Amino acid sequence: MELTEVASRLYGLDLEDFTGARNASAAQAKSDGQPLLARQVKALAKPSLAAWALNRMARQSPESLAGLSQLGTALQEAQQQLDGAALRSLARDRTALLRSLVDQVGEQAAGHGHPLSGAALTAVEDTLRAALSSPLAAAAVLSGGLVRTLASDDGPAEVSAAVAVPLALEPEAGKDEAVPAAHRPKAKATDPDLINRHRAALADAEQAVQDTSSAEEQARAALSQATEAAGAAAARRAELQERVRTLEEQLFRARHELGMADSDTAQLARACEAAERTMEGAARKSLEARRRLAVLSGDPTTRPVR
Repeated sequence: MELTEVASRLYGLDLEDFTGARNASAAQAKSDGQPLLARQVKALAKPSLAAWALNRMARQSPESLAGLSQLGTALQEAQQQLDGAALRSLARDRTALLRSLVDQVGEQAAGHGHPLSGAALTAVEDTLRAALSSPLAAAAVLSGGLVRTLASDDGPAEVSAAVAVPLALEPEAGKDEAVPAAHRPKAKATDPDLINRHRAALADAEQAVQDTSSAEEQARAALSQATEAAGAAAARRAELQERVRTLEEQLFRARHELGMADSDTAQLARACEAAERTMEGAARKSLEARRRLAVLSGDPTTRPVR
């Protein structure tokens, strides 16, 4: 059992399981007669929440983070070639990639029961920016063994200290980082035209960043307005649904009452017809009785009813 193997397993666990698993691994190493490994494992630091979320991303979606190294290399090449158009395009790509990755890291962390605060998401973005500017930082992020997050100005020592097993990063370091400064070839002096072109390209890149930032703010404002309008529309829809439900209930009751009224009306109409027939019969009988009475009383003008 080696330290890199143990660390790889531990930093892939859920955050709440880390400490117990680390202590158990250290005890196992000691029991196996590896006291040095036991001390090394025991010294492994529990990752911060943001570092754990980045480690989770590196293990579950390494292809998403692989774009960092590619974009970082493209940015460095564009800067070396003083390609203003490429820098502007890559600056927009950088903004989009960072936003997408930060969102993915946050979603994955929340999905594992550890939602990230605003400060933690900012730390995640700072680490991803560092990975864009440094191959060593990119290797640290892709290793899935971060203990803490990184900053854009972190040097090799800080980057190595941010990883559980720094030695695992040595093959990923750039050649210049492995060569003492005194033995590196000296940079050639640049001519004024090259300096001016570099300044122009840098100004274009800065303007592109400002433009994309402004566009992002406008998009955020538009999203906020749209969200507010959608909320108001949803509330209005709920209100109308309630009104429709109330009116449907009233309509149902009215139709029921109308049906009862129709039934009562028909029944009363039949009663009226029967009463009318009874009344007509009673009238005929009354008239006949009066005529008979008249005959019996001797009224010659009255004729018997035939």
